[in-house]
Amino acid sequence: MIDIPPHHESFFPNDPRVCTYEASPLIAALVAEIRADRTGGSHLRQKFHYLAELMGRNWLAERGETIRPTVIGIPRSGVPMSEGLHQFFFSQPLIQANLGFHRNMQISPLTLPRTIDGNEFIVVDSVVLTGQTLLEVLDCLRTQRSSAEVTIFAALASPEGVRRVIDRFPNVQFQIAMMESHTCSHWNPHTYRLTKTMPNMGNFGELVSRP
Repeated sequence: MIDIPPHHESFFPNDPRVCTYEASPLIAALVAEIRADRTGGSHLRQKFHYLAELMGRNWLAERGETIRPTVIGIPRSGVPMSEGLHQFFFSQPLIQANLGFHRNMQISPLTLPRTIDGNEFIVVDSVVLTGQTLLEVLDCLRTQRSSAEVTIFAALASPEGVRRVIDRFPNVQFQIAMMESHTCSHWNPHTYRLTKTMPNMGNFGELVSRP
């Protein structure tokens, strides 16, 4: 286990569904490095991978049981974290959601292979802002597996986004490295709309895609 176990987030008092690791100096320092990274590439991917490894190892120790969840990574920045978690569950396939194709071509954002057994899933996104991306994946997952038990892992999350997901899917669990209540908006010239982000944070999707 890491130096300090997860605790229930103050934004969601007495709610065991939402746990964070921000009381851990090791996790807090690692998240600070990730937020400050503007170079990207393999070094940033390794940081996300290591963060997920720390969180996953502690989560498994807290559960104290043998489980075989299927890990689903949300591209682009959720993929390194999903790979860090998948190392604990090699017996199940690692799946990537197809959100970009889904939005542009009107196809399903998620198709589960028939070989998957069990109903436990881990969905990984590096940042949860509005929760919209997670809702799209969870909607599709529940269509294919109505009894799915889902734990969401994220490096950063806003209370607004977490609350929106829990309101729609009250049985999901959250494992969040750090909660961030401060958000801001900027104009996205590609989508022609305001995009919500967090202050002092780079574009993780673009940064992790660098060589």
